[in-house]
Amino acid sequence: MESKDQIAQDQNSGLSRISWNFSAGALLGLVPLLLSVAYYVFLGDHLDWNTLGAKSLVVLPFICGVLSAAFGKRFVSVLGHFLSYLG
Repeated sequence: MESKDQIAQDQNSGLSRISWNFSAGALLGLVPLLLSVAYYVFLGDHLDWNTLGAKSLVVLPFICGVLSAAFGKRFVSVLGHFLSYLG
């Protein structure tokens, strides 16, 4: 039988893993947003948030973070492979 300290430590490590996965997914989800902003900055064009599709690009990191927290390293791995395929 496990002690209360061991159970609390397991729960804390589970929460830290979920938050780490959420952060990793959200950071990977920011890549398209940063690439499109960099595209407009380096070309010297005026950044128009309506043509950029900012609503979908702002929601994308949150969705990636939630999916990453739910599915763990599998989702981060799939997302990383997808981004490497694009680049």
